[in-house]
Amino acid sequence: MIIIGIDPGKDGGIVRITDDLRVLYACRLTIENLKSLDLDADIIAIEDVHWLPRDTPATAWTLARTVGWLDLWKHGKDIQLVTSDAWQAWAWKGLYRRRPTKEITAEAALKWFPDAGLKTYVRAAALIAGYAVQKINLP
Repeated sequence: MIIIGIDPGKDGGIVRITDDLRVLYACRLTIENLKSLDLDADIIAIEDVHWLPRDTPATAWTLARTVGWLDLWKHGKDIQLVTSDAWQAWAWKGLYRRRPTKEITAEAALKWFPDAGLKTYVRAAALIAGYAVQKINLP
């Protein structure tokens, strides 16, 4: 099974993983990278974010562009919107949480993908995809 994880934030990323959490591809989230991405996947998991007052219009625009491109290429693929609360609860389980989000995410990425050497901008995308794998494999 192939899963694509997308973190649509301003500094977001795209990851293709297998159902055994092996990273096949990881890159920054850009329109060019989305255009060249092989969307032949069983699931496309994208973080379901909302534009909050503290967010920038650039973040909302990035999300709109991402969803727009995915709709063009969807072709019947299963797109799952994953809330940050859901993937963080799964990925951060057992980790000390009283510190910055990026630090916890870095530790979680190392926990779930120890040999992948994930860059900062793709860690959340990998964890979003990993959450989708675990959600599907649950009875």
